[in-house]
Amino acid sequence: MTRPVIRWLPFSSADGPRNMAADEVMLESAKDGVASIRVYTWEPPTVSLGYFQRQEERLRDPRLARYPWVRRPTGGGAIIHDGDLTYALALPASWLGGLAPACWHDRIHHVLAEILRRKEIPATVAQGPRPRPEELGYLCFAVPQPGDVLLDGVKIIGGAQRLRHGALMQHGSMQHARLRDWAETLPAEIAKALGWQAEPSTWTADELIQIEFLAAERYGSPSWNYRR
Repeated sequence: MTRPVIRWLPFSSADGPRNMAADEVMLESAKDGVASIRVYTWEPPTVSLGYFQRQEERLRDPRLARYPWVRRPTGGGAIIHDGDLTYALALPASWLGGLAPACWHDRIHHVLAEILRRKEIPATVAQGPRPRPEELGYLCFAVPQPGDVLLDGVKIIGGAQRLRHGALMQHGSMQHARLRDWAETLPAEIAKALGWQAEPSTWTADELIQIEFLAAERYGSPSWNYRR
């Protein structure tokens, strides 16, 4: 049986606005039926805030205040992207198989945990009840939630999602130093574990134009970043 083909976009390192713009463009392409996967890093190191977070709260934490920052198109808590590896997948509605987004979140993280175990990192996936919002705090990695990937009880992978016209984009931070060693091959490993064939590809010319537009006009704009 032929496996579905997911576009494997090049590994890259970019600033916060371009990284978030690229993930949104992946979602737009997924609306048109194109599935994509990529991993990337952040240069310079950057804080990303969840879509609903109040930006002035970051100034209360000296660790956050010293970094440039960007607001994500997804929810969740603030993340310091300094030495981590970020994954992003965008899936057309036809790829979701009727599963709810939360099911895909957990499915992807179970795959990541299994990949880590094969690399002799004894990762697990958090279970149990979801903490109440007031228990979570401002930082994404402060309190594990069900579906997060843990190492010795400490959260090392967390993800967030965005739906648009049935298409799903999920991205997440992977905060374990050894993951950087596998950045070039990790998308193919994730795809294989999910039953897909990762095909190396590149951004289209139109996508590159849209990334630059969104990086400047949305994710690099005060009207977006200071909106809450």
